[in-house]
Amino acid sequence: MFGQSRSLKFFLITLSMLGFSQHAHARDVEIAYAISIEGKIDKGKVERCEVGTQCRIVSKDTGLTIFIRLLDPDGRRAYIRVEGDVGCCYFWDGDGSVSVDPHVPLHRFNIYKGRGRKRNEVILNQKIGELYVGFKEPN
Repeated sequence: MFGQSRSLKFFLITLSMLGFSQHAHARDVEIAYAISIEGKIDKGKVERCEVGTQCRIVSKDTGLTIFIRLLDPDGRRAYIRVEGDVGCCYFWDGDGSVSVDPHVPLHRFNIYKGRGRKRNEVILNQKIGELYVGFKEPN
């Protein structure tokens, strides 16, 4: 199902060569991403995403929109959300968003289709792809 893993591995190698293993800065960061959904792949980067703003990545190849918000003035917390067709997109256990530390250089998430969790439900959605996000202090 995910025969594009070679492309994602290439992205990860490219990410490390570009220096995305460095820590994020408190004011703004560069964000690199790669997404593979149901056989479609997109990758790229956002040159500048400022703390307190929501950065929006529109992937025409996959039909998804990725939202990343850096909330913490110290640059220690970012929230990621992915939107697409009805029933897409969720993270593990039906969560609609994830919280990450941008000081960790690379994050990997499975993307699921199904429905969101309500209260203490256990949700088993169908995996449809993967999202990689890397943070770097701009040059």
